[in-house]
Amino acid sequence: MFKYEQVKDLNDLELEVYNYIMRHQEKVLEMKIRELAEGSHVSTTTVLRFCKKMGCNGYSEFKVKYKLNFGVYFTPAESLCHTALKRFRDKYGVIPNVSDKEYFTNSMHVPVWKQVTPFEKIDIESQLTGYSSGGWLYSLLKPC
Repeated sequence: MFKYEQVKDLNDLELEVYNYIMRHQEKVLEMKIRELAEGSHVSTTTVLRFCKKMGCNGYSEFKVKYKLNFGVYFTPAESLCHTALKRFRDKYGVIPNVSDKEYFTNSMHVPVWKQVTPFEKIDIESQLTGYSSGGWLYSLLKPC
């Protein structure tokens, strides 16, 4: 969501907003603009300027775009996934095929327990590559 080219041009107050968002990622998803401004110790005008510099027309659009990018993993992030799984279970409990294992399946890959050919895997996963600007890595476990 946040690109270096955008972040490097933030002024000190806008950096306060950015830093607050990075430290309180889950909380920000539910916050109103005034709450984010207060938490960041800036004005709502500064939050709006920050949103515009991130390529959004306003705070509502920023929250929608930010929420779409939250929790989209394209690389292994085991410790982060473990933390997310624990918080998910604390909030929602154990849900079959979602949180019933000791890991989250990467949201952009066919679940590891599904039996598919390499070509089926590519066909399925290639439909999801446009949801992240981080690129796409194809991996296949070959049985020994």
